[in-house]
Amino acid sequence: DSGVNLTAERLDAPTSLAVVSLDQGQPSYQFYRTDTAERLITKPALDATLKTAPWLFHIGSLALAGGKDAELWQEFFITCHQQGVITSFDPNVRPLLITDRIGYIQRLEAMFQYADIIKLSDEDISWLYPDMSLADAFQHLLNISSKGLLVLTKGADASVAFCGNTTIEMAVYPVQSLVDTVGAGDTFMASILIWLHENQKTDRHSICGDSGSGLSEDNLKAMMKYAAKAAAMNCEKQGCNPPSRDELLNE
Repeated sequence: DSGVNLTAERLDAPTSLAVVSLDQGQPSYQFYRTDTAERLITKPALDATLKTAPWLFHIGSLALAGGKDAELWQEFFITCHQQGVITSFDPNVRPLLITDRIGYIQRLEAMFQYADIIKLSDEDISWLYPDMSLADAFQHLLNISSKGLLVLTKGADASVAFCGNTTIEMAVYPVQSLVDTVGAGDTFMASILIWLHENQKTDRHSICGDSGSGLSEDNLKAMMKYAAKAAAMNCEKQGCNPPSRDELLNE
């Protein structure tokens, strides 16, 4: 119905499950991913997708938790960056699935170096760098990343976007009636990518370019407001149910 093209090969393996429990609107999760379809990726299958000339590759969360599939995703992420595809990364850390904390952080930091767009929450940063203040951890990410677009969300507090020499802070969009926060971060991230696409920011130079060719302060404000509004609207519904484009523009 939404015009999404499902090009991946269909497998007989089961789909992974995420079971959500709520406590006063705040979610906790259990995941079931043993021998599930998305973990049965192969390098030839991933490489074949580059023949479709994608403008962006986005990844994060469970795909990078560990195992051979995480290694393949990391390798493919770097390949995409090297071939000119914009690379987008939202770690969306799920501590319950991390069995090798050091190896996991090393994987993320290796990928940060090839990421044109990085979005993290304050909870992600606190888990990754518990001995650093939020400001110091944010600066550390700037130092080790590819110096593209870096976005930090802070729950009910203002979010921050950094690009080039420009930093902006965006207040949360008011939620009319909070149901739960399931999927709010994913909605925020997806809305950033949609905004970039709809505003013709579909090559690395238009996002990360020097000498004023990248995202301007006005661009960042518009993008972050769009994402904050979408996330707020998602929180007004049960579960992860982000608004459609029409709902978002007509609200």
